Amino acid sequence: MANGTLPVNKMKWYIIEDSLFLKEYVKACSLGIFKAINMSDMAIFNSIIEGIVQGEYAL
Repeated sequence: MANGTLPVNKMKWYIIEDSLFLKEYVKACSLGIFKAINMSDMAIFNSIIEGIVQGEYAL
């Protein structure tokens, strides 16, 4: 990637796979909120979800 030799189709594949993974990871973190014992644990999962939705997935 650094020297520009990565084929476009491989980069597209990576972006699609990353997007699919992030969707499932957000679901898993949502389950973490549901099963959390205290608000502190809920906040941790929430910050992960927020980072993905507003940061990673917004791209």
